Amino acid sequence: MARYLIDTDVMIDVSRRNAAAANFVDSLDDITISIITAHEPIVGARNQRDADGIDSLRTFDALIAATAIEASLTLVSKNRKHFQMISGLNLEVPDY
Repeated sequence: MARYLIDTDVMIDVSRRNAAAANFVDSLDDITISIITAHEPIVGARNQRDADGIDSLRTFDALIAATAIEASLTLVSKNRKHFQMISGLNLEVPDY
């Protein structure tokens, strides 16, 4: 049975009541989120410029990827370009 770490972008889609995202997440066997994913929306950015400034070095993405690797989880994220270069990371990009 595969185990999955759900990235922030997918969780945001679910929270916005995107039915396809919710159905995708529901179809996975064993899911979890990292503490980083849980807190990213709380950090709160007033707009995209603020969000880019908060994570300009992709620190949150790096911590999420490290969590997935360390725990032998498949990371589920729509942000292929943020993660594809990380060796040892199992990445699944949903097609919803």
